Amino acid sequence: MPEGPRAELRRIRQLYLLDSTVTIVLIGKCTWARKFVDWETQASLRLIEARGVRRFVVDPAAANLRAIRAYESIGFKRIGVARQSEPAPDGSWRDCLLMDLPAAEFQGRS
Repeated sequence: MPEGPRAELRRIRQLYLLDSTVTIVLIGKCTWARKFVDWETQASLRLIEARGVRRFVVDPAAANLRAIRAYESIGFKRIGVARQSEPAPDGSWRDCLLMDLPAAEFQGRS
């Protein structure tokens, strides 16, 4: 029988994040099929927050709407665009959307 979201978050934290200093959560076109991607991200943020970080910043490709929606679903807000900041596979440069989440706002989320 499933233990629920909090137990799953605790297990992700203990198994995969406890000793990490950098956590990369890949968000792409198949993310919707990953049941726990938002929990993975939240668990990472909680660990980082515990170390005294005051703000989280991410910069997904501006055209990656699924990643942007995933970040918004856990509280990130759009703050600007970094123009031509990421190389594209075809050799051109593409824009990234700057998003942030102050730790104080993250603490208020369950």
